[in-house]
Amino acid sequence: MAQVKSYRYAVVDVFTAEPLAGNPLAVFPGASEFDETTMQKIARELNLAETAFVLPATREDCVARVRIFTPAKELAFAGHPTIGTAFVLFQEETISRNSSEFSLGEEVGPIPIRIEGGQRPLIFSDVCAGIRRSRGSGDRKLNRTFGSFHDAPPLYLESWGHLTKLESRSWFNSFR
Repeated sequence: MAQVKSYRYAVVDVFTAEPLAGNPLAVFPGASEFDETTMQKIARELNLAETAFVLPATREDCVARVRIFTPAKELAFAGHPTIGTAFVLFQEETISRNSSEFSLGEEVGPIPIRIEGGQRPLIFSDVCAGIRRSRGSGDRKLNRTFGSFHDAPPLYLESWGHLTKLESRSWFNSFR
């Protein structure tokens, strides 16, 4: 029988203080050994909305690179995996307890994170600032992440429980 290697991961509930009540997420804090195919297979096997894989940073302005997978595909960005991954890195002290601001590298670019420590740390992400800083590679990645304005249905942007209909491309372009 082939020997199976085991890997450590955390399942966290994002956007709640109550166990087994939030938006569940699997985070693999040390995912350097996984290739893209393996990441996708793991996400499919776990069958959560998203699974995040933490890799060494590829940018000087980020503490880590994060790849996010659904059971079906990789995402360029997703909010709750970004917050959940920041929480795991903070809890494991991969991010210093003295750090209150840092960035995670995602496919759309660096995503700024702010942490207010304490018994239950509050974690904030300024996605729009991250998108503004990612100019250049933006259009293809943003369209993959948020959809295209040429699609028939209207495009909505959800943030912290607020749903905003994007009325025009000029409004969207103001974030780049």
